[in-house]
Amino acid sequence: MNDDKIRISPDALIAMIVTEAQDRELAQMPSLEEMNEDFQPSEKFQRKMEALVRDTKRKAERKKRLLNVKRFFITLTAAISIFSCTMLPVKAVREAVITTLIEWHDKFVSIIYVNEESPVSTFHITPSYIPSGFSQIESSGESTGRYYGQFQNSEGDWFSLRVLPVENSQVTSLDSEFSSYYSISFDNNQAIWGIMDDDSNTLLWESSTLSFQVRGNLSITELIKISEGIEIQ
Repeated sequence: MNDDKIRISPDALIAMIVTEAQDRELAQMPSLEEMNEDFQPSEKFQRKMEALVRDTKRKAERKKRLLNVKRFFITLTAAISIFSCTMLPVKAVREAVITTLIEWHDKFVSIIYVNEESPVSTFHITPSYIPSGFSQIESSGESTGRYYGQFQNSEGDWFSLRVLPVENSQVTSLDSEFSSYYSISFDNNQAIWGIMDDDSNTLLWESSTLSFQVRGNLSITELIKISEGIEIQ
């Protein structure tokens, strides 16, 4: 008979007693709904919670408005890009050999010159107007069918000239996030004038299947004089 008895170790017996005690205590506790009904938060706590809810709603609404505004400007930018790419070339094709496209992106703008004619193979550039006190510190390659020159004075003022033949499609990308761009005419040229984030000026235009870029921290009036003084042979 002794072999038929269930033997329980002291540790297991203690565990059973503790478990039964826990079950009895849990059974005697009120339900979660009853505890919520009995809980009465203070007025101060309620005011804090109401303020927190209002603040959360305001932030959510503000975030939603900003998202809608951002979506609007993205859509507007895309529309301007499509308009620039599809509408601007019409007038340009009628009046010029080179088509000018302007594509606006999130943080930069692309100026694209498209030439369907034969590009200029050789040319010679002479800057006939150089402001007083400036000297050329860098020059490269008319022998390679392109020209680049950089000029500087003793006070650190500078400007540069770049002339390239337009072959098929030529793209120049400039910052648009912190810059402003305008259309400007001089010497029968229609140019793009950019005011950059460092207060320097940039002029871009095309003529005779050549593209021109004049940059510098000089005034726009001075840069136009330099641009008008570029002689092509």
